[in-house]
Amino acid sequence: MLQNRERSIFWTLAVLSLPAYFMLLYGIERTAWPWVLGCFAWLFGVFWGQIWITNKGSRKTSGAPIPTRDLFLLGIAIRLFASFALPELSDDYFRFVWDGRLWNHGINPFGSLPAAYMQDPVSASQLGLTQELFTGLNSPEYYTIYPPVLQFIFWLATALFPQSIYGSVLVMKAFILLAEAFSLWLILKLLTRFSLPKWWLAFYALNPLVIVELTGNLHFEALMISFLLGSIWFLARKTTQGWWISVLLFALAVATKLIPLIFLPLLIKRLGWWKAIGYGAVVMGITMLLFLPILDLETVANLSQSIDLYFHRFEFNASLYYVVRWIGYEIYNRNIILLVGSWFALAAVIGILLFALLERKPSIQKLPAGMMWTLGIYFLFATIVHPWYAVMLVAGCSLSRWRWPLVFATLVPLSYYTYRDTRYEENLYLTAIIYLATLGFMAWEFWQRRHNALKPSPIEQK
Repeated sequence: MLQNRERSIFWTLAVLSLPAYFMLLYGIERTAWPWVLGCFAWLFGVFWGQIWITNKGSRKTSGAPIPTRDLFLLGIAIRLFASFALPELSDDYFRFVWDGRLWNHGINPFGSLPAAYMQDPVSASQLGLTQELFTGLNSPEYYTIYPPVLQFIFWLATALFPQSIYGSVLVMKAFILLAEAFSLWLILKLLTRFSLPKWWLAFYALNPLVIVELTGNLHFEALMISFLLGSIWFLARKTTQGWWISVLLFALAVATKLIPLIFLPLLIKRLGWWKAIGYGAVVMGITMLLFLPILDLETVANLSQSIDLYFHRFEFNASLYYVVRWIGYEIYNRNIILLVGSWFALAAVIGILLFALLERKPSIQKLPAGMMWTLGIYFLFATIVHPWYAVMLVAGCSLSRWRWPLVFATLVPLSYYTYRDTRYEENLYLTAIIYLATLGFMAWEFWQRRHNALKPSPIEQK
């Protein structure tokens, strides 16, 4: 009887979330900041209610009151609902279509800046590079930065729909939907393998930020997460065949988003120095092969320039960097990002290496948590942390006992205040709330662990 009541409340909350999802995905633009904030607040209220119901019931009954099947199917259903929306909170998809249309005319998009094509409107139009598409680009003065796996998807999407931006977006979202379904399945498999509660799947499956930013706003962190989870799954099987599949999936993750490279040091203590070096070498070898079709000296130079700009020009929702920037204004009366960008990148590398070498009792079971903390270190020193970056933290959280990523994911939509108009001015008080609240909750979790207020998880018992 108790389980039926809690399951009814769970599904009632799911129904109540639909109007907010519809508004956020189909009804409002990101400039309508009060509506954006209101929708996210409503959705996270529903999310935390569902988490509370599921957690409460799992402690009172022999099994979780919400069947794992319900969590999985609801997660897929909401993502399917989001799959038909043209992204409203992100305009990155214009660059995706731009790159894809160039590939379909045999042109490497890494070769020239978008503005160069628009100097001859007739030729640009023949390539499908319309003024509408060019106007939608958020960084027309920068070279594209998207690795080969994504470039392949861009090519395929625009080959199937050469004239329709919306049609191309639907094809790209199909990849996102498949990747998300695979991620949910892998999280469930890994929870079972690591003897963790299966209902923890809800942290990722029902998280509004994950749904809106990945399937809704078409961010390909979805593919990267799917590849990484698959890599962990096959590595945990401890077979020769599993090792090779794990390496391949890890390389595909790198060729989707370069960020997984920072996770390689975590394998040193888990596999041993020589095996970790071998794993990393094969990953790099496969990655280079994947880059080979688009790689030449000009591409390397232009891609390097874009990466350099990322570390030395762009600023958004940063944490420690904004403190240092304020000090720079006080001392030098100017923005010192050009000076500290490289130093912060170096500090992140050193911090990640120290974490990997000093991590206590590392194991494959703790690898998702290790990746989560590694990302946390990277974000601490980053000059730009978009809301969808937090999705990667949520994936790690769903396979560990740490919950601070859920706090960060709940609060990071506050950063959409910046997009309320074309001035793109941040409210640093909101930024402070995001990070101070997250750090405060993180400190509380450490305190709880120290005083044994929480039971050890099966992972720690091993």
